[in-house]
Amino acid sequence: MKEEKEVGVFNSYSSYNKLKIIGIGVLIFVVAFGLIFMFVKSLFKYTVTYNFNGGAIYGKELESDTYSFLAKVKEPKGVKKEGYYIEYWSKNENLGSKFRFGSRIWNSFMLHIKWAEGVAVRLHFAEGEENADLPLEDLKGYFEQYVKAGTTYTIPKIFNTKEGSSHYGEQLMFFDSPDCSGMPFSEKTYENLSENIDIYGAWFDTEESKFQVVDGTLNKYLGYCNKVMLPNNITKIKDIEPAKFRTGASDGIHDAEGIYQSAWSNVISDETGLYGGLKIIYVNKEMVTLGDCAFRDCKALQKLIFLGDNITSIGKYAFANCSSITYFDLPSQVTEIKEGTFNNTFGVSKRVEMYLANVITIADKAFINSHIYKLTLPKVEFIGRGAFSACNMLVDVTILTPNTLVTSNSEATDKNSSDSLFFASTTSTGVENHVTIHVPKGLRSLYLTKAYWAMYSDILVETE
Repeated sequence: MKEEKEVGVFNSYSSYNKLKIIGIGVLIFVVAFGLIFMFVKSLFKYTVTYNFNGGAIYGKELESDTYSFLAKVKEPKGVKKEGYYIEYWSKNENLGSKFRFGSRIWNSFMLHIKWAEGVAVRLHFAEGEENADLPLEDLKGYFEQYVKAGTTYTIPKIFNTKEGSSHYGEQLMFFDSPDCSGMPFSEKTYENLSENIDIYGAWFDTEESKFQVVDGTLNKYLGYCNKVMLPNNITKIKDIEPAKFRTGASDGIHDAEGIYQSAWSNVISDETGLYGGLKIIYVNKEMVTLGDCAFRDCKALQKLIFLGDNITSIGKYAFANCSSITYFDLPSQVTEIKEGTFNNTFGVSKRVEMYLANVITIADKAFINSHIYKLTLPKVEFIGRGAFSACNMLVDVTILTPNTLVTSNSEATDKNSSDSLFFASTTSTGVENHVTIHVPKGLRSLYLTKAYWAMYSDILVETE
C-alpha cells in the first residue's frame, strides 16, 4: 500500500509540471505573437483623417495627418468655422463620444468636429503689410477665434520667433482702437466674455539688449524696428550739441565713438531709407529728460506716446525736422519750450493742435518753420524772439494767462523784422497767414501797449 501512495503523488506532480509547461508555452506564444504583431504594426504608417463638418483649415475642407505606430495624436491647429468654436472631437460620426488627444495611435481612423456657437475674438493688424512677414498660420488662430460664451479668455504675450522675418525678435502689442492709439497691452484677460471683441496689434521692439544704455541714458538704439517701446531702465535720451549733431557715421564728419551721432541713427531716415524710419515710439514711465536733439531728423516719426508723466525737460531741437508727426501730447511737467525744439516739426497737412498745459516760457525760435495748426497757452508768461517765425500753417494762438501781460524780449516794431514773433508766417502763395491771437477778456488794451503785440492789433482779439 505504501508503494501505491508514492506512485499517486508522483503522478500528481507530473500533471502539475505538464500544466506548468503548457502555461509557459502559451505565455511564450502570446508574447511572441504580441512582439511580432507590434513589429509588423510598426512597419506601417497610420492616418488620422479629419472631418471638419463645415469648418476649414487654411481653406481646406478635409485634412489628414500621418503617424508612426503608438505615436501621440495631436489636435490640428487653425481649424475655424465662423461663428463657432470646437466643443470636442469624436471618432463617431454621430458625435456620441469625445476623443482624447495625446492618446497613442493603433490604427487609422477619422475624427469629426462637434461645433458650438461662440463669441468672436478677432485680431487685426493696423497695417496690412504687417501680415507679409508673419503668415496667418504662424499665429495659429489669433486672427479670428471663437470661444465659449461666459468663459474667461486671456490674450497671451506673442513674440515673433520666425527667423528671417523683418519683425524677428519683436513683440506684438495690442490696442483697443483701430488706429493703435491709447494705452497698449501685451496681454489681457477678459472675464465672463459675452460679446465679440476686436483687438488691434502692431509689432514693437521691446528687447532691452537692443538699447545701449549707460547710467540710465540711452546712447543708441541698436535695432531697426519702426515701432519702439523704450525699456524701463532708460531715464534720459542723450544730449547732443546742436552745432555738432550728426545723423550717423555716414555723414563723413563724426566722432569715432558716436558721441555726436543721433541715438536713432539706424532708423533716422524717412520711409525711403534702407530700413525705413522710426514711426511710433512709446516713451516709458521712468523717462525724465529728453536731451538736446533727442529725436532730431527722425523724418518718418508720426507719434510719440508718453506712458508716464515724469518728464520735466525737453531739450533744444529735440524734435527738429520731425516733419511727419501727427500727434503730440506734451508731458504736463514741462514748463519750457526751448530754442528750436519744434523747428520744422509736424505733418504739413495734419492740422496738429497743441495744449501746453503748464508751459511758462517759450524760447527764441522755439517753433520756427513749424507746421503747428493751433496752439493753446493756459499759463505762458514769456514768448521769445521769432518764436513762431515761418509757421505757415498756424491759424490760432490762444493765450489764457489771466490778469497779466505775456512779455517778450523782441524789440521789433515791424512784422517784417526777423525779430518779430510771427515773422514770415505766410502761406505758400506769399499771402500773410490769417493767424488770430486770442488774449483774455479785458487785457487787449494792455497788450497793445507793447510794440511787439501792437503790430498785430488787427488779428489780436479778446476771448469771449
